[in-house]
Amino acid sequence: MRIPRPFSRLPALAILALTLVVATALMGVAQLFPESRRLTESPMGAMLVVYLGIVLVLLGMARFASLDWNRLLGPTLPHTEWQLASVAFPLAAMSYGGFWLFWVPLSYVIPGVVQSYALEGMPDLLSRNDPARLFLDIVGITVVAPVVEEILFRGFLLHRFAARWGTTAGIIVSSAFFAILHVELIGHFLFGVAMCALYIRSRSLWLPILAHAVNNAFALSFAFPDALGGAPEAPATIQEFRAEWPTGLVALALGAAGLMWFWRRFAPHGAWTLPYAVEVPVDDPIDPIDPVEPQPADAPVGGVS
Repeated sequence: MRIPRPFSRLPALAILALTLVVATALMGVAQLFPESRRLTESPMGAMLVVYLGIVLVLLGMARFASLDWNRLLGPTLPHTEWQLASVAFPLAAMSYGGFWLFWVPLSYVIPGVVQSYALEGMPDLLSRNDPARLFLDIVGITVVAPVVEEILFRGFLLHRFAARWGTTAGIIVSSAFFAILHVELIGHFLFGVAMCALYIRSRSLWLPILAHAVNNAFALSFAFPDALGGAPEAPATIQEFRAEWPTGLVALALGAAGLMWFWRRFAPHGAWTLPYAVEVPVDDPIDPIDPVEPQPADAPVGGVS
């Protein structure tokens, strides 16, 4: 594969480190004003400040490296296979089952950590008894998070890691970072791999953004009735969590079956060429990574023209 220069000039660790520094600085500034301080008191408000830090860093990095946003984002949804966003449903099942599969065994080894971190430490998805914050939570989870996270992980980090180690390693490492920054590792890693596949197949970052939004909206649908009714969310006990094993296994089975069907039907075949490297202008400096020639933008992908 031949990777254009922008991603050879965007070190991943610098992106992550700068994001941490800028987000911390923004949180400090927010404490200086009463309105912004109240915003950061809610989990989603604090997360929005972090997302703002990510956006500022990505915009600065893109300007520094002369990134072409049109090539990174690709075609808009009406011009791509938007219906593939339905892969979010088996991914949501895998995420629930993966959460159970990862934390239940640990509950027998470190029950205190599982209770305090995985069960009690997770913030409520939606605010109670506050319509304004409830609306902010919904917009943040279903719109802001998918856009910012997909641009960061599938747009910047996937290309950067691939420029350094090749496409396969780029998919694995970027998906691993995505999973580490979420509480549940198994389902989120598979989610990251699936979003990479959607991006590579469609050449459009808007498709994984849509799938991410569908996934988050589906997860919110289970918490929305209680939030709308103002019912407080009571964390499960270790015993109740362990007793959910039949539901966890069913979710894993359904999610795995759905993902297998999607993979066989729609997975990219042949060389997995990264979207930004599909069309490299003649006068664009490039870095050779793998001896695979870039495909034309209208080449058949996944056996479908």
